[in-house]
Amino acid sequence: MSVGIGVIGREVTYTFGGVVVQGRTTKSLELTNTRGETGDEASSGYTEALAKALEKSGGMTIEGLVKNYELFASWFTSASQIFTIAFTFPDGSTLSWDFFMDSLSSSMPYNELSTYSMSLSSSGTPTWVSGT
Repeated sequence: MSVGIGVIGREVTYTFGGVVVQGRTTKSLELTNTRGETGDEASSGYTEALAKALEKSGGMTIEGLVKNYELFASWFTSASQIFTIAFTFPDGSTLSWDFFMDSLSSSMPYNELSTYSMSLSSSGTPTWVSGT
């Protein structure tokens, strides 16, 4: 019997503009390919796709507990809303990519810890280095 292999989310670390964000609990990364439709009358009504993506992009959502206001300060005081996010995966692989901060929200219930949610969209070409 083989033992299952998996990655625990907290083992994937990242920095936001070179800084480790405090209180993070969930990070989601979505990689998207824009499809080129090549179907015509000869395809008998079936879709056909160009093998190469017309456009590649990424999106992120980061959620966590508010431990300080560094993200909010970035939203208010940074002239640029594009930040480099660098991931390090358990096998040593790294991903570095510039992301635009699309939105930042916070929930502040009267009897619970405040939370935040940030949505970002990619800008430019990512750098991926495979680990071992």
